[in-house]
Amino acid sequence: MLYSIIWIIMRLAIPVYFRRVVVLGQENIPKDKPVILASNHPNTFLDPVLIGIYYPRELHFLVRADVFRSPVASFVLRALNQFPIYRMRDGYDQLARNRTTFDSCLKLLKKGKPLLFFPEADSENEWHLRPLRKGTARLALEATAGGLEDVQIIPVGLHYSSFDKFRGEASVSYGKPIAVADYLKTYQEHPAKAYRELTDQITQGIRAEMIDVPREEDQELVQACLQTVRASIPSTLPKAERNVEWLNRQRQVIQWLSKHPAESPERQAVKSDLYQLREDLKSHDIAFREIPPPSLNQDKVDSPAEFFLRMFILVFGLFALIVVLPGQLVFGYLAQLIAGDTIFAGAINLSLRALGHLIWSAFCFFLFGPWIGLAVLVAPWLAGSWESNSFLTGSTERWQRLKSRSKVKAEAITTTYHQLLATWQKP
Repeated sequence: MLYSIIWIIMRLAIPVYFRRVVVLGQENIPKDKPVILASNHPNTFLDPVLIGIYYPRELHFLVRADVFRSPVASFVLRALNQFPIYRMRDGYDQLARNRTTFDSCLKLLKKGKPLLFFPEADSENEWHLRPLRKGTARLALEATAGGLEDVQIIPVGLHYSSFDKFRGEASVSYGKPIAVADYLKTYQEHPAKAYRELTDQITQGIRAEMIDVPREEDQELVQACLQTVRASIPSTLPKAERNVEWLNRQRQVIQWLSKHPAESPERQAVKSDLYQLREDLKSHDIAFREIPPPSLNQDKVDSPAEFFLRMFILVFGLFALIVVLPGQLVFGYLAQLIAGDTIFAGAINLSLRALGHLIWSAFCFFLFGPWIGLAVLVAPWLAGSWESNSFLTGSTERWQRLKSRSKVKAEAITTTYHQLLATWQKP
């Protein structure tokens, strides 16, 4: 019961906290087989929330044991389907307690309950995959050796445009299933070798689904590059195509940069153009997403039906944004005071904003009546669709003002931007 309530609350909060959440590969999830999800872990408690609310079935999670120390926390976490996993830092004598957790997980798998593991063990605000521990492979092979048939490991890639900023973007991508039975023979003969080989396969699977930035010195440049391509996805595309493009274009950036070292002329030229473009946009108070993308037909005229649909979304979206804002401003400020710049900032921000939205909805319910309270409660979906809808992109008022003041400057910015976007698609 508590699990369902918390997930409903978070499902309400996600459209407010994120500008866009892209979910891909759900067709890879088996419906009638034992499933273990293995994901990267860049953003503490926000990671299981993001996966859990979009996963089609109720999940069970493994969580670091130190958060279970309080009896109250332990009760709540277990009610949310979470189990403690002990690490060396918890004390060597505590590691034996993982056997109880593993046995509980094996029972859940036999009942057909999906599990979510974070095999990196620790969470760090980083855009690259850290070495995986063998626990996921060990549990999967134990289950298979114990007679559980057709256990599947689904690699999951998580990505955040920012780890703590409000109205960022995120993605959850499910990869192709890994059949654990393929490693059973090796496990029966050489368990350590089977753990290693299966863990390597899981590593490759997760890395293929995330946006992995392997070199720390590339982080700043990569994030600047990714910002350009995230903004270039035309909102006129069907949602499924738009989601695929959102992830694939960012992967193209990583692939291109990995092939061009820091000192190469190609990378230096991109860096110079990109930073100059950012300065030009900053001086005119224009965002990347306001530049018309190459594929946008700026001369297209909406049909009457399209025009009225846009106006409908605009009117109700504006209402939604207005009624949601008071609670978000207050609790967003509190989140900043509490979280600061810690690794838990994103999770605290989302949790407090979700709580704030519920409190604000209840306040409106009792002060203005049930219909207003209900409208405020469901408003996040309208507010999210309003901000990301296509009438806000491509041909904005600020971009039109720049064109009227200096058509030459607007064309120069457009040309540079489109050239950068084309660069990522080159081999």
